[in-house]
Amino acid sequence: MALSQENYTNHVAARIEEYVDDKVPWQRSLWQLGTVLALKEVVEYADQFRRGAIREEGLKYACHAVKDQCAKDPAVATTSNAGRLDELLRAPKDLKSEYLSAQLEHLADRVGQGYLSRWASVLQAGGAPPSAERTSRFIASHLLDAELSPDATKAWLRGLRESEDTISVSDLCESADQLLAAPPRKFAVIIPFRRFPRPESRWRASSSSNLSLTVLDEASARDKVGNSASEFDVIAGGIQVQVTARDAAAAVAHTQELLSRLLARLSVSPAHATAADLHDRAVVTGIETPYPLSQQRRLVRLPSIDVSRSILKVKPYAEADALDDALELLAYFDQGTPGAALTGGWAALESLLVLPSEQAFLAADRLAAIVACDFPRAELTWLVHAPLMRRQTDQSVLDAVRSSTVTERVQRFEQALAGGASVTFVRPADVAGLSRIQELLADPADGLHKIQRSVTEALRRLYAQRNVVMHAGSLASVTRRATLRSVPSLAGAGMDRLVLAASLVGVTPLKLAARAEAELRLLPSSAPDRPLCQLLM
Repeated sequence: MALSQENYTNHVAARIEEYVDDKVPWQRSLWQLGTVLALKEVVEYADQFRRGAIREEGLKYACHAVKDQCAKDPAVATTSNAGRLDELLRAPKDLKSEYLSAQLEHLADRVGQGYLSRWASVLQAGGAPPSAERTSRFIASHLLDAELSPDATKAWLRGLRESEDTISVSDLCESADQLLAAPPRKFAVIIPFRRFPRPESRWRASSSSNLSLTVLDEASARDKVGNSASEFDVIAGGIQVQVTARDAAAAVAHTQELLSRLLARLSVSPAHATAADLHDRAVVTGIETPYPLSQQRRLVRLPSIDVSRSILKVKPYAEADALDDALELLAYFDQGTPGAALTGGWAALESLLVLPSEQAFLAADRLAAIVACDFPRAELTWLVHAPLMRRQTDQSVLDAVRSSTVTERVQRFEQALAGGASVTFVRPADVAGLSRIQELLADPADGLHKIQRSVTEALRRLYAQRNVVMHAGSLASVTRRATLRSVPSLAGAGMDRLVLAASLVGVTPLKLAARAEAELRLLPSSAPDRPLCQLLM
């Protein structure tokens, strides 16, 4: 089944591919939860509210956001569940009742049954379909929330492209529904050690509902690794994790989580401290090529540190300013355990964007304003470097992309697009990016406010997750993985602007947030009166 060439199908498929690619720039990544998981998040928040781990404000905000999402999701809005869901989500205080929370949880399960099949029915019904951007977000978020790995999602799309039949987006939804209908399987993941913590007699096998851990001596580890043994210089033992997952890459991701918890225990064990030296790759039984464990990292990148030449401007703690400390805390997103990432990542934002007398969640709202204002610049910068079809592109665009500096290229490219210039990109994903920019130029207020709301929801989720860790001491949240999948790139994008503003023009984080909020409030609903790529300048 080769994907059809119609623009809608290409747009949806291209965006799903971007959402599961950890190398895409932040402005093209996936920020939202799928609707089913978002409903389950509200159930969890209600439980944590009863326990005192989160405030009523957090529960109200989550209910309001999910109510809007359900209204925009045709796989929910067109079902018999919609009315009762709306009633429950309109009354967050009522969810203090475990009885009503149980109703909401039951309805979430009902929404999840045949979710993608209902999407297929909506798309087959005729009439104007939901926008390609919205459709791709709902499909991709549902697949990832169902714990299909990015690798498996890419392989599935690749299989559709390489087969002979032509399909529509509704067919794609039916195929995805069948993909999720297959039950999760058991995988054996082996992690070899260069040096094994001693004595081995103190290690015991462990098991839970969906995984088990077994200690392997040197001979057993070599046997389990099989033909992949040549990939490792030394094998002194290892562990084998039996895990239930949808695919091999998902099994490795689950194993990585378990490994981070294991290493945390080893670090505080008197008998085992500094004694473990493990390889950075894992082997899945039946698959010869090892999986890199490093690919599970949550990448946060701040180009402004290089641009401002401040990489070595490190001060002692006693002399460091708030931005220095925030950068160190932000690094936990990239390197820390889930608990450290959630708490340290949020601390980095709150320390810069909230005054002592203010409510902490404002850090999410303020960073979201900065990120939304930076979205046009980020996307236009990507597009001016994207391959295009020159014979099908107006001369004003060709002149713009040949400008001497990146800033000039971006400004002239936006000016050309605002003037109606035509441009044709080679890659479907860049065609989709162009469409987003053209929509922003046509109605900047509507477009950027939607982006602001989406980013705010993601960052407020980080705040709620931090509260669950800090006040309930729990890392068992249903949205922990989704939060750490979506938020680090957004937090990094906002922090990047804060670093650049502080280092190059001396603007403090709070002043930059105030500037961003003011610019968003001044946006027109028609052609902008100033370049969108310069909203933060």
